[in-house]
Amino acid sequence: MATASVRRSGPNRRKLFRLNMDRFIPLSIASGKGWLKAEWKPSEANRRAKYYSLTPAGKKQLVTEESKWNALVETIARVMKPA
Repeated sequence: MATASVRRSGPNRRKLFRLNMDRFIPLSIASGKGWLKAEWKPSEANRRAKYYSLTPAGKKQLVTEESKWNALVETIARVMKPA
């Protein structure tokens, strides 16, 4: 199972949460669709690491995916707390 840690950037960096990546669009697919730009850089441990950033197309897709996610959350909330 692939996981990723999400950290805040800047001077107050800290781990925010851990993601189970099996539930998300694979990076290779997102990159292939032009939603991500990948770049190799040295990590904090001075090892070679691949860093991803959203492209303008990726930012547009993120809005679409966020809308789908919010609809799913609302649906689950209605099921869990019926009127």
